Amino acid sequence: MKLRFADQKINNKPLSFSTHGLAVLSICIYIVCAVVFEFTAISLPVISSYSLYFCLACCALNCLVKGKITFHWTMGALLLLGILIWISCLYTPASARYTDTYLYRYWTSFVLCFLIVSVRPKEKDIFKIVYAFIIAGVILASYVYVYYGVDVLINLGSRMEHSNFGNVNVVGSYCAMSAMLAIYAMLALKGNKILCIAATVICVPCILFTGSRRALLTVVVCILAFLFIYYKNSSLIKRILISVSLVLVILWIIDTVPAFEPIRERFVGLFDMFSGNDATIEGDENRIYYMTEGLKMFWERPLFGNGFCYSYYVFGTYSHNNYVEMLMCNGIVGFVLYYSVLVGVMIGCFRSQIDERIKMLVYILLVKFVMDDIGMVTYYNRMSFVIIALLICCVLTGEAKNKIDTNNSMKIQNKSLNSKH
Repeated sequence: MKLRFADQKINNKPLSFSTHGLAVLSICIYIVCAVVFEFTAISLPVISSYSLYFCLACCALNCLVKGKITFHWTMGALLLLGILIWISCLYTPASARYTDTYLYRYWTSFVLCFLIVSVRPKEKDIFKIVYAFIIAGVILASYVYVYYGVDVLINLGSRMEHSNFGNVNVVGSYCAMSAMLAIYAMLALKGNKILCIAATVICVPCILFTGSRRALLTVVVCILAFLFIYYKNSSLIKRILISVSLVLVILWIIDTVPAFEPIRERFVGLFDMFSGNDATIEGDENRIYYMTEGLKMFWERPLFGNGFCYSYYVFGTYSHNNYVEMLMCNGIVGFVLYYSVLVGVMIGCFRSQIDERIKMLVYILLVKFVMDDIGMVTYYNRMSFVIIALLICCVLTGEAKNKIDTNNSMKIQNKSLNSKH
C-alpha cells in the first residue's frame, strides 16, 4: 500500500534520482559502520550511531522528494508488535535500565526498516547492499587480525575470547554473512571473483578464530541451501549426493585440521552435555537452562507474555534464543506478529515474479535468519531489521513486475475491445 502525502509530482527528476542514490549509499555506509563498530570496539560505536542518523535522514529526504512512502502489510505487523512491547513495559518487572534501552532500539530499528522499504531499492540497489555486507565482513575480519596480531593467521588453533573487542558470536555471525554472500555474488551475480574469493578467504579463518559454532553452522547450511537451489536443474539425487558429500568433507576437516580445534572442542562439549558426560561447557548448560525455564514461564502467561525484557529480570541476561525470548516476553501474539513477516516474505516470494537471483538471495537470507534466532535475540537488533527490510524490498521488486504485467494485459484487452467496436 502506498501512502501519498504530496498532491503534485516532483518535476525535479535529477533531484529525485540523486536522493534515491544518496539513500542507497547511506544504507550501505550504515551497514559497514554498524558491522564494524556497533558491537566491537567499545570506543567507536559513536561512528555507528552517526551513520544511523545519516541513513535515516537520507532515506526520509528521499521520501519527501518522491512525495510518497510505502507501507507494506508486514510493517503493520511490526508496528503492532512495537505497540505490544510498549504496553508490556507498563507491567513488566524488568528494570527500566533494560526496557528503556531496548525499547529505543526496537523503535529505531522499526523506523530504519520502514524508511528503507519506502526508498524501494531496485534490483541493482539490492545487489549494492549485498556487496556492502560483504565488504563490511572483510573489514571486520581484517580489524580482528590487526587487533589480535598476526599470530591469529599463523596459529588458527587459538580462540578469540570475549574482551573489549566485542562478542565473539556477533563477530562470527557477521563474517559468516559476508562469506556466504560472497559465494552467492560470485555464482549468482557473476560478480568480481577476486573480491568474492578474497572475502571468503579472509572471513572463514576469522569464523574459526571466534570459535562460534552458530556462525560455522550458519555459513555451511546457507551455502548448502544456496548450492541446492542454484543447481536446481540437476537431478534431486545428484544434488542430495553433492550436499551429503560436502557435509562429510566439512566434518572430516573439522575433525582433522588443527585450525578447527576451538570449534571442535565446543561441538564435543555440546555433544557431551546431551549424552550426560561431565565434560561440558558452562555456557552451553546456561543456554539450555535459559531456554527450558523460558518455555516454562511462557506457559504461565501464554497470550501476551510476561513483559518486555522479562528474561533480564529472571536471568540477568537475554535467553540466547529469539524464539524463547519472544514467547516468554511477548507471548504467542508477539511471536506470531514477528514471524508473520518472514512467512509473508516467503509467500510473496512464491506469488511474485521475482528475478531468480533475487529469489535465491531471499532463500539464503531466510535460512540465515532462522538459524540466527536459535542462538541470539534479534527482534530489537537493528541489523536484523535491515535484513527484514532487504527481504521486503526483494518481494516488492516482484510485486512491481506483477503490477506492470497486469497493466500491460489490461491495455491489450482495452485495445482489442476498442478494435472490435
